[in-house]
Amino acid sequence: MRILWVTNMWGGVNPSEPSAGIFVTEQVDGLKKKSDINGDVYVIHGYRSKWYYLMSILLINIKLLFTKYDVIHCHYGISALFLLFNPFVSRRKVVLTLHGGDIQIEQGKNIQVAITRKIIKHAGTVICLNDRMLDECSNLNDNCVVIPCGVDENLFNYDGKERARTIVFGGSPGRWVKNFPLFVKVLAEFKEISGEELKYVVLDNKSRVEVAELLKQSSCLLLTSHSEGSPQVVKEAIACGTPVVTTPVGDVASYLNKYSNILVSSSFCEKELAVLLMKALSNPVIEPPSKEVKELIINSYVFNRLYQIYGKVLQDYS
Repeated sequence: MRILWVTNMWGGVNPSEPSAGIFVTEQVDGLKKKSDINGDVYVIHGYRSKWYYLMSILLINIKLLFTKYDVIHCHYGISALFLLFNPFVSRRKVVLTLHGGDIQIEQGKNIQVAITRKIIKHAGTVICLNDRMLDECSNLNDNCVVIPCGVDENLFNYDGKERARTIVFGGSPGRWVKNFPLFVKVLAEFKEISGEELKYVVLDNKSRVEVAELLKQSSCLLLTSHSEGSPQVVKEAIACGTPVVTTPVGDVASYLNKYSNILVSSSFCEKELAVLLMKALSNPVIEPPSKEVKELIINSYVFNRLYQIYGKVLQDYS
């Protein structure tokens, strides 16, 4: 199978956020290890300028004119903008993975959401990250599935070592959607309740190895985001056995009955989150995830599901 992967997220290309999109890179690299999969990657450098999206319309369609691909897999809604300008691309060939901000209106990207909704109708298969996204997309396309991106089990795993009393903020404080002000308020509320001032570490501009080590060394991940699709850092924390306290975003609630060390708030209230944080830190036992949970979040599981989708596309198109 020859695949064209199109993405605006790719590890190492954005100097200000070198880890941005690394999970897409890991996914593509893993799929390429399958003996019958090869292909090309087209990265849209949208972080530089929105003009790169417009340029991609022409450049990708030229690429499709001269190279035959069995599957076109696009990551993020507007990465597939070229589909709106090429009536000759068979929609059955197109797999579109959505990542949250492209379809979830609460992230404030109204224009992107409107364009993505049009693009969804041109895809053969739409991959969503959570059930809410699935409900939204099923009104536009009758072939939608939920497959969250996986984590690298070779990096993110439970080592059983002693943890520092440190809290992890899983993102860049400068990104509005990650809601760093609420994180600060929760720690202040925690201090008010307990009298303890907690130390914290920010997972910004860190290598993959550094992120994994910090999660393994820390007592809890505190996710305060306004909105998420399927937050990678939560799955990475789970893989490391790190307790998680999180706002009710994305697919985090799906782990409630599967992973004992995750607490999901009912609101975005700092008092409720501080109480949950206290509960998480009061549990002296930090255990690895169950086999059931681990199998759901690791890359190999995701690779196999995508491989099945690619095979079905090839079968249906042939």
